[in-house]
Amino acid sequence: MENTKKLLALEERAKRMKVEWIDLSKYDLSSSLCENIPFTFARQHKVVPVKLENDELTVALEDPTALYVIEQLEIRTKHRIKTVLADTDEIMEAVEELYRDFTLQDLYVPRLSDKEFLPTLKMLKQGTIDFFMSILVNAIKRGATDVHLETFQKNFKVRYRIDGVISETVEVPRDMESQLSTLIKGLTRMKLEKRQIPQSGSFDIMLRDNPMMIRVGTLPTRYGERFILNIMDGRQLSRSLQDLGMGEDNLERIKKINGSRQGLVLISGPSGSGISTTLYSILREMSDPTRNIISIEDPIEGDLPGINQMEVNPKFDLDYPDCLRAVVSQDPDVIMVSRAMSSETVHLLIEASLTGQLVMAGLYAKDAINAITRLKDYGVEPYFITTSLIGVVSQRLARSVCPHCAEPLEDPPDSLMEEFKKNQIEGPYNLQAGKGCHHCLQTGFKGRLGLYEVLLVTETLRSMIMRGSIKARLQAEAERGGMKNLYRHGLEKVAQGLTTFEEIKRVLMD
Repeated sequence: MENTKKLLALEERAKRMKVEWIDLSKYDLSSSLCENIPFTFARQHKVVPVKLENDELTVALEDPTALYVIEQLEIRTKHRIKTVLADTDEIMEAVEELYRDFTLQDLYVPRLSDKEFLPTLKMLKQGTIDFFMSILVNAIKRGATDVHLETFQKNFKVRYRIDGVISETVEVPRDMESQLSTLIKGLTRMKLEKRQIPQSGSFDIMLRDNPMMIRVGTLPTRYGERFILNIMDGRQLSRSLQDLGMGEDNLERIKKINGSRQGLVLISGPSGSGISTTLYSILREMSDPTRNIISIEDPIEGDLPGINQMEVNPKFDLDYPDCLRAVVSQDPDVIMVSRAMSSETVHLLIEASLTGQLVMAGLYAKDAINAITRLKDYGVEPYFITTSLIGVVSQRLARSVCPHCAEPLEDPPDSLMEEFKKNQIEGPYNLQAGKGCHHCLQTGFKGRLGLYEVLLVTETLRSMIMRGSIKARLQAEAERGGMKNLYRHGLEKVAQGLTTFEEIKRVLMD
């Protein structure tokens, strides 16, 4: 239904602009048409070539009437240009896909040119840096969020986490571990000799003109150090609330929360469930010149224009509680804390929310009701929960059906149809499944989508929390109050053909 509304809006916009519009998902785009259109130009002006016929190049643009862009395309491609309108998100996805074939030469690591790095460079064998850079390039090409470097008795493994699932990749000789350890520690300014204690650090990279950060953590294991590299692409944090796929009901609930002047709002889910993306999207929605908004993050993952961002730094006695105490004295209207992971932090958040601030915080919890239980686990009395907490957003990430190899599911299982009926998911159903192709590495899935539930704390719920009602009763009351649980939201995505029933069960079933 959301996709249908998007297409109708696109059609209406095309009529106003008096141009043709197309659905990019129905075209087989070719990277060969991109040869004379630089990646930076395509991304900046949101343009993608569609087809070439009789010396006429059809290009899809966010703004098909942009004369400067059309002139530049004619000069660069030496073809007549026909412009059409297409969905902006689809254009950007196509650009990322078509220009995915970057090489080692497109990746720049500023730290390698630092004079301070020269002593480390002299310790490395020829080819170590190229091998490590190829690991990063391969990870980014595959859309990995994490790279795992693991040392075993006879070999050294490199594994990638892609769309939330770890895949086996290459094994390299065991003696490569010490070289990679030296390189990574040099890039992150870790202590080379400290191999028996965990360390953490980060370094910056530049992929073409896109700055990214690599967070690194080490762990001593039986046969050597284990490294995890978290690839942090700030572009993932630039999405609006409307782009997250929450659904209209959930969006309305979040807008109601955003309109509050004070109170505590929790964004909950397990690690890697997109909490930071949601927090950033909410803050962008709330940002305006009349509000003093300050965030406390570990680390700062992206830019939030108009918002003061502060980074936790324990080396300088700046942990979350220290930062919170300092921020409260700055007369904030809104405070965002990326992770609430200690009793002291949680109690300070409660205190700030009761003294006039709207406080947004990330919290690791199974679902919205369990987020309330987590507050109790941190020692917060029911009275303070009921007087401070105004809402909880709980979320998960599920893999999306690959749009390149998706096929209709002709014979859906009876168990799925029963679940649709039980959860009142009405047809018509557009069930899809990916058969596997080179775009999705033969998995049938490409990219991820969010599953959400948004709890508004009503007076009835406050009364039940004060009385110590069990989780099942709180859940039932929340759903009576209009909360759509994670499972039902997942089934809606299945009915729309965006993911599969098996994927929803994998993500949500304990």
